[in-house]
Amino acid sequence: MASSYSADDRLDDALHEIANLYIENRAEEARTKGEALLNDTALSHHHRLQALVLVAMMTEPVHLGLRYLKRAEQLWRELRQQHPEGRDDVTDNLLLQSREGLDEATEMLTRELEGNGEAMEVKNEAKVKEEAEDTEEQSDNREGDTDDMAKTRDMMDSMFIGGGKGKEPMRPRERSKVTDDGAFSESDSEFEHQLHLASLELRCHLLADDDEDDAP
Repeated sequence: MASSYSADDRLDDALHEIANLYIENRAEEARTKGEALLNDTALSHHHRLQALVLVAMMTEPVHLGLRYLKRAEQLWRELRQQHPEGRDDVTDNLLLQSREGLDEATEMLTRELEGNGEAMEVKNEAKVKEEAEDTEEQSDNREGDTDDMAKTRDMMDSMFIGGGKGKEPMRPRERSKVTDDGAFSESDSEFEHQLHLASLELRCHLLADDDEDDAP
């Protein structure tokens, strides 16, 4: 007695097995079986459409899953062209079911892809905002540095020769040269000249103090 278990029944069972594996969160195993089924030479056009949709739904990243749906869409259009609507009720019914499954899968994956894009956009916006805040903080720091530099310049400007107001600020000239007798040459800076005078004055004070100590 011939078996009533046909090739279509075997393919139906294979599709159901793949779907059940996916439902049980065994996506990798389901996808492997789905890929193997797509390589089955006995696969009918109708079963291939279903297999393409199943594999697309379990493929990551999403844009790769959409490639399977693109293949399914192309196959569906070819079948529709080969079998114009109204000629065969069975074929029309199969193509209608395939169309509904294909549209639903496409909508789901497209929505997921857009959601991923929105999530990435939000992430990028957050990154841009963070970089802007960092830039603003760095700008504040630079302004603080500028204020500190201005204070430093003011402090330097306040250091006049002799310490009195109204004096000219220190302006370095050519590096000083000392002659053999200890005197400064004409190229000495005014600051060093004043420093030399102050040193001489300090020596005079020290000598005076020594004389007072030596006095009876």
